[in-house]
Amino acid sequence: GGFGVTFLCKKKLTGSDVAVKALQADGLERDVTSVLQEASTLDQLAHPAIIRLRHCGYADPHGRTRPFIEMDYFESTTLEEYVRQHGMLSVGNVLALFKTVAEALHAAHGKGILHRDVKPANLLVRRPEGRWEVRVIDFGLALKQSLLGSGTGSSSSNRSMTGADVAGTRHYAAPEQMGELSGARVGTWSDVYGWAKSCCFALFQNTEPTYLDY
Repeated sequence: GGFGVTFLCKKKLTGSDVAVKALQADGLERDVTSVLQEASTLDQLAHPAIIRLRHCGYADPHGRTRPFIEMDYFESTTLEEYVRQHGMLSVGNVLALFKTVAEALHAAHGKGILHRDVKPANLLVRRPEGRWEVRVIDFGLALKQSLLGSGTGSSSSNRSMTGADVAGTRHYAAPEQMGELSGARVGTWSDVYGWAKSCCFALFQNTEPTYLDY
């Protein structure tokens, strides 16, 4: 994808499934060391709606090449895929789902951690026995602004790590992330923007609100 590839792996000793993300430094908006440091901080958060970090580093620690992040595997589908397959969610389901997402973002912001790419493709959901479970993924792993602003490009620069189109990311990125507000910096409010746009997608299957009679 735009900044890496995700592999479903099995731990040799325990046999447990894990997700290993091999990072492609050229697609990240920040240097890899900063990303890994933030990932380590995220590990201290231990919020139930945030995928837990197990390990991060370099496959070649001496040459500091082939960076990776190892995280818990959560068998599920993305919210984007769920809505595409099942249609729009009811107001009650959106409230149940996004209250948890808001709490996860609030906890991360309290630790000084920004997500930078809140969108349905970065929300993993499942509904066992009618009860919603959600996990927020890819904290701090945003594509470079140059990629976000590009309407065309190769397949490698036109996909995110979760496999979602960069064009899809643009629909959820706040104006300051797109460079549309001179002097405005990215902050917690940028994540709130993406959260609100994701709510809108779940309700209307579109990032722009339309009238529905519930």
